[in-house]
Amino acid sequence: MRKTVQLLLCIGLLFNTYAQAQHINYLNYRAMAVPYTSCFAQKGDLKINLLRQTYFPDNGWTKGSSFRYRTKTAFTGLFENNLLVYDNHINLSYGLTNQINLSASFLYSKRSEIFIPSSVEGSIPYRGTTNAFNLGAAYHNKLSAYFEFEVGTSLTLGKGNFRYEESISYEFQHEMSYLRYHTFNHNLVAGLSFRYKKLQLTAQVNTGYFRHYGISYNPVLPYAYEEIVRHFYVHQTDYYIDPALIVNINFRRLGLQTHLGYPYVAGESKISKPTPSIGIGLSYKILKSKQEGNFKLLKSSRAR
Repeated sequence: MRKTVQLLLCIGLLFNTYAQAQHINYLNYRAMAVPYTSCFAQKGDLKINLLRQTYFPDNGWTKGSSFRYRTKTAFTGLFENNLLVYDNHINLSYGLTNQINLSASFLYSKRSEIFIPSSVEGSIPYRGTTNAFNLGAAYHNKLSAYFEFEVGTSLTLGKGNFRYEESISYEFQHEMSYLRYHTFNHNLVAGLSFRYKKLQLTAQVNTGYFRHYGISYNPVLPYAYEEIVRHFYVHQTDYYIDPALIVNINFRRLGLQTHLGYPYVAGESKISKPTPSIGIGLSYKILKSKQEGNFKLLKSSRAR
């Protein structure tokens, strides 16, 4: 377990080093799903997952400072991001068979930041939320006693609401412009999972496309449109890929999760640089598979 934690810390430091090489804008409009796996689920398992992720901070401005100061700043920035830039995911999954898992989810993303344009000086404070419902199914099967693979797909419908604060000068009152839209998402997910006792490690890739429609934009001043919203109209349809490494510790009913990811959206990456994600999760088996109970009874009878 200690080696696993050390590995995750090393990967996190590598991700953070990459993030420091660029100025990060956390702006995206997609209904973001936090990674989780259906591998090793059994028929009859009914489980609820509470998942949350945030994003590594931009600490490039601390370059040249002491290691202690940079570490403190990184953890402070991560804590602030957890309050201002995050994705929440509530998932209910059911094992229809030993190989097929069905799921339903509610997704909620929050973005509250200052957008820094790359072309001109200045900044645009913005705040936005995206919420959506998701229905999915996944097929998983054994490769050996310790390994399983999974493939799945899901459909997501939701809506977003963003507001941008802008002003032609600091001397004038700041005005608000609003962007509202609906969104549709279709994805494919593939993963490979290893389990040993309570520990489970999963490498997963989630990829797909989304379409924003029903757009309503009420501009007051042109600055936000020129720097941000015009790009949104150009990329109403976009493609993404979200690789992730997931670590689960599974007890009899309770489960703990952490993950590292790197969500990348093709079009949005032109105004919002991709940055690594980090997340945690908690799961609880509301119903347990009857097969597990039957296996324990059989094992007990054989012991007698």
